[in-house]
Amino acid sequence: MSVKIDISGVPADKQNDSKLTSLLAQMQAAVDNPSWQAAFSIHEAGHKFYIERMGVTAFKYIGPRIIYDATAADFIGYPAAVQAVDPPSPITAEGFDLGKVLVNLAKTKAAGGVFSRHLTGAPDQGDEEDRAEFARACEMLRDKLKEKMPGIQIDENAAWQQAKDEILKDLRSPAFRRQRWEEAHEIKAKLFSQT
Repeated sequence: MSVKIDISGVPADKQNDSKLTSLLAQMQAAVDNPSWQAAFSIHEAGHKFYIERMGVTAFKYIGPRIIYDATAADFIGYPAAVQAVDPPSPITAEGFDLGKVLVNLAKTKAAGGVFSRHLTGAPDQGDEEDRAEFARACEMLRDKLKEKMPGIQIDENAAWQQAKDEILKDLRSPAFRRQRWEEAHEIKAKLFSQT
């Protein structure tokens, strides 16, 4: 039995496109493979753990899907996602530490790749989109803070590196790794249902 890949995000007139057919075959091979399922699940467990640390308690589990990006005129495949449903606690001025906020935010994005690289050895850890999302979040933060804090400096590269270093430190603990794998097994069951 194969894992279902949702293509409802692809317009009907694009569903016979050879690029879609090729991507669908490539993704199907990956999501049907238990080793890749483990890599995708531990990746998402990494995101989920650090998002929970920011106060989020509800999540949506999104299995494999392909969408069509009309702007890029291309298909984009997502093998798995765990998405926060409730927003994190609001940031208040009291005790606000921009550096800490940036590193914590970076952890929520960097953890997926760090977990899959160090816990599965997967050749593609899915870092590229996560890093781009962090860059967009930093840009939004700059825009929001520029009036109240003119000349604010946000060193996203330093925050990203510090986040990865702190995640690696967490991964040194056997108990921490065991707990993340337990979560990954739960996530796997929610993401990769058989058709």
